[in-house]
Amino acid sequence: MKIIIKNNAVFYLARHCNDISQFKRFIYSYRENKPSIDHDLIIIFKGFNNNTEKKDYINILYGITHLQFNTNDHGLDITAYINAANRYKDEYHFFCFLNSHSNIISNNWLDSLYKNINKTDIGLVGATGSWQSLRGSSSSLSLILTSLIYTFFIIFKTTKFKEKMDNIKDIKNLLLYLFNHNAFPNPHIRTNAFIIRPDHFLQAYQGNIITKNDAYNFESGKAGLSNHIIKLGLKIAIIGRDGILKFPKDWPSSNIYMSGNQENLLISDNVTRQFQQASSEFRADLSNMAWKKSNIIRKFYHWRLIANKSRYDLKIQKQQQALLDINKEHSSPTNIIIFGAGTLGHFFNEWINKNCPNIKIMHYIDTNLNQSSYNDAPVLRPNSLIENIIEYDYILISSNRYHDEIYKTIKKMNISTSKII
Repeated sequence: MKIIIKNNAVFYLARHCNDISQFKRFIYSYRENKPSIDHDLIIIFKGFNNNTEKKDYINILYGITHLQFNTNDHGLDITAYINAANRYKDEYHFFCFLNSHSNIISNNWLDSLYKNINKTDIGLVGATGSWQSLRGSSSSLSLILTSLIYTFFIIFKTTKFKEKMDNIKDIKNLLLYLFNHNAFPNPHIRTNAFIIRPDHFLQAYQGNIITKNDAYNFESGKAGLSNHIIKLGLKIAIIGRDGILKFPKDWPSSNIYMSGNQENLLISDNVTRQFQQASSEFRADLSNMAWKKSNIIRKFYHWRLIANKSRYDLKIQKQQQALLDINKEHSSPTNIIIFGAGTLGHFFNEWINKNCPNIKIMHYIDTNLNQSSYNDAPVLRPNSLIENIIEYDYILISSNRYHDEIYKTIKKMNISTSKII
């Protein structure tokens, strides 16, 4: 039997592997924009082993009425949301989920979300939404034909048999995965900040979400959250600072996500901040991915990147082992620079914070970004390595696709290869 406490539960995900500065920024934004609408703030503590590890977080929460929900570090953000949803499903009419990178930038944020999810024909309201598809605008037939052409190329390449089989397996696996997504336009609500009814959220969960691909399936796949809501005969929408509900056809011109200067944004996250901090060229690329047709996974070089997935995975594993060895060898902090402030830079940032307490990230190096969206480490241009005195012990190349090119660039700077991870 349901025992309704309040209409709204607002969940914020605090991950132990993240820098505490993210939590500080969110709590500051919550204090500055605390909604007048009745709600419970529930902090999901993910991966914290005991209260001692939460002590600094609890101090930051001083004076804020809240509940705590503890969950292990298994899975990804959605996994933690599901665990919390199962615990509180009978106590609230609506769940609002905010991820670790969320920052509230408008005082009417919860009021706007709640007012619109309360409408009978609306099933999901988010702070951001996108038309992006992981398969671009490529049809199933074009994906199959181009993958077959590249497979034949691999067969006749003068490489070892095992490498050929690994390449073909990578292509097959990705092809099957892409078929789980609709071609562009693929309207979906991004799961950084959204509000939904508990039963609708739990019904959309189809199984374990372990990998990033699983999370992408849940967010934007054919059987994902947004499409589940649409199949129920309900609408999905986003809301901006202007308080006006936007349906998918209006998203590209809404000035909310990857649109204009995002001046209508209600709640920011690492991706929207990356857009704000990017060069004009990189901004255009990001906007095009969200709102324009793109024939990705159709050209020859696209499949070459896909066929190298096994090699890229091995590269990351070797880098992780090198970092573990460095962490073990040094009791005092070892300073590293991460070359690349994008997605893989974020991946390594989280992984190092979780697994290597003796390693400190000093800077990022990036050509397109002026600031990291993930932590407080400054982002510098490549020439800063030779123009400025920067104290570092190692340089980690996060990029897969441009690894070899970056490695050669660093060597030309007369930097010892023994410092390159």
